[in-house]
Amino acid sequence: MRPASGTFLTAFGVCTGALLAVGCLAGPHAYLSLSGDYRLPAEYADAATYLELHDTWLRTSPLGLEGAVGAVLEDPVLGSALIAFEASRSKTPGGPGQAAAEAWDRLYRGGERLPVRVRWRFNKHFHEEHTISPDSGWKFSLTDDRGLSLQPVEIGKMSASRDARDWLGEFRLWFPRSSIDGRRYMTNRTRTLTLTIVGVPGDTSLTWRFLPLLDAPDAGTLQ
Repeated sequence: MRPASGTFLTAFGVCTGALLAVGCLAGPHAYLSLSGDYRLPAEYADAATYLELHDTWLRTSPLGLEGAVGAVLEDPVLGSALIAFEASRSKTPGGPGQAAAEAWDRLYRGGERLPVRVRWRFNKHFHEEHTISPDSGWKFSLTDDRGLSLQPVEIGKMSASRDARDWLGEFRLWFPRSSIDGRRYMTNRTRTLTLTIVGVPGDTSLTWRFLPLLDAPDAGTLQ
């Protein structure tokens, strides 16, 4: 799904520029809905919804000294809009074809994996270029509201770039959606998922909140 990276860089670059300049953070987020259907859509979604959905599933945070990170939880509702967006750019006729099916499988592997796309930047004056590599001592975990912590089953190849001020890197993390015995980790009862990033330069957490349990004492409130 590399063709979409430019869109991600543009959307995240604007937010990160402000983040690095004035230390701004995104405000409270509304509850999202975590999808349970990981099948390739039979028809393309509305491509015009992709950029708005991207922003809805994007979380950003400072990371270390003069650094910042953005992470997009690529729920299938966003993946559906993404393949439609890419098809509209390439003017692919008809419904999702072989190319879309292959891209969908790379993202979700038959519904067994949930991807998180990470984009970060580190100031050249304070960090070495290798800092942007996810293999340079960084640790990642995805934890739900019950305290279940998952490690990535795969870390994708990093795409590196630079500007006048920062080293920039982008890659995907894939987390398992089920145990060996088939038990689903992420269900319609999952209330939060938190991506934790820990490394020598610093650490941070980014959280996505979903519809609360109706029988919970704090149902309907943001925490």
